[in-house]
Amino acid sequence: MPEEDRKVRPEVLQAALLEEVAERLMSIELMFKKQVPEGIVEPLNSFTASATARVVKPPFHNKLWFSVTIVKEGEVELHLRINTKHGANPYTMGADEKVYDQDFSIPCIEDIQLWTNLGETCRVKIRGSR
Repeated sequence: MPEEDRKVRPEVLQAALLEEVAERLMSIELMFKKQVPEGIVEPLNSFTASATARVVKPPFHNKLWFSVTIVKEGEVELHLRINTKHGANPYTMGADEKVYDQDFSIPCIEDIQLWTNLGETCRVKIRGSR
């Protein structure tokens, strides 16, 4: 077979390269869109936290929160753990702390576990943003 028959025309290679670049740019654009908050704030009904741990999740499946605000009413310690499956150490809101804010800047909050010390209760309000 002559050498000229095996060569690929430059226009074909350019088209293939441009298509590859376009596909990669599209995947990057989709990744960035997932990183931008929708601007939706989801306040949840307040509830009473007790020594029995309670897990709270965002209301919509596959819509994780970027940030969360927890407002505590009462002079008790409130323990909380964000993303329970990761086994992170819990954070303790002191008796004098009223508000806890956490912003991760990416959608990663799957759930929040809350509990108080034995024999104590307090009202808790949670607001997540996605």
